[in-house]
Amino acid sequence: MTVSAHWTHDDSLAREIGPPPGEDDLEVGALDSTEELIQTGAKKTYRITFGTTVLANEVKGSMSQFQVSLKGAVPAAPAAGATSAWTEDTDWKTDSDAVIQYYAGSFMDYQKAKGEAPQLRPGMVPLIATPMSGCASLINGKMSPCPVNKAKELSPCEPMAKDCATAITAANVGYARGAMSALAADTSGDSAGKMGPIQRGQFKMDDVGKIIAVQIKELKDFASSDPCMAGSSATFKQADCSSPWSPSFIKINTNDAQTGVGDGVYYIAPCDAANLKIGTYVESGGANAADTQKLNNMLTAKALPAGSSDCSSDQNAILTKCAAATCEEEMDTKLGMMDKSKYEFADIE
Repeated sequence: MTVSAHWTHDDSLAREIGPPPGEDDLEVGALDSTEELIQTGAKKTYRITFGTTVLANEVKGSMSQFQVSLKGAVPAAPAAGATSAWTEDTDWKTDSDAVIQYYAGSFMDYQKAKGEAPQLRPGMVPLIATPMSGCASLINGKMSPCPVNKAKELSPCEPMAKDCATAITAANVGYARGAMSALAADTSGDSAGKMGPIQRGQFKMDDVGKIIAVQIKELKDFASSDPCMAGSSATFKQADCSSPWSPSFIKINTNDAQTGVGDGVYYIAPCDAANLKIGTYVESGGANAADTQKLNNMLTAKALPAGSSDCSSDQNAILTKCAAATCEEEMDTKLGMMDKSKYEFADIE
């Protein structure tokens, strides 16, 4: 499948190119409406970039959407004799707008992404499905990935494109597993294997300040209104309606896309990428034990305690904030984010 589309890694380049035809330049429009720049209590837009793990030569993407929760910390009055202090959240903060939507530059804000872009399903590429392909059809209340032979015949459903908007309105959007690319060899010279497409998203919620913990969960409540939950066989499980996702890395950028102001850039590395599944699934008990259904398994990322090299029992991923000036460039290079060919909606042969 050949995809040709607009891509920028750096939003400054997007500013030079300008918005798509017919769209307003938000930066220029703001000059005539200064009061709109001052939004007391307004939600913050977080940008998120991620890759998907490849196992057994298959991209472990998901047909679901995912929602982010954060814990943060803000400066507080220091105790006597101290030079600084922080007040940390005790509860997770999230929002109905914390569901990850596509991001393609500052011209496509969160509301536009909700209405004019396909749902972002990690590791999966949205396609404009035809009636004959059947790729947008529900089978037993659940949509399955479009087979490779059919996906090759379909066009990508690119965010903000008119043909994609038409497909969204007509519920003719299907999904296929994204392209795989080879990762660079690690420092020992061993191959790091393959990874699914790098995808760019956004979510909105109240500003939490410095991020101290991240949770990501599958947007699935298994309500009776879900067509998939109509299955009533003796062997039916909630896992039959879930579509777990295995991320290989996640980057969260809290800095404003236009001003660069924010609380920095964070990276999330799974403790065990090969076995991490976000969602509900059945875990084999082996030869001598019963299988176990893991319900609503989430990614939980925190910084490692000082002096520790292992994940604790209450986390399955490691959260790291970039501190050095060169950190972001070094991490992006290591994770393949400096190579535009690895991105969804980039030029893929």
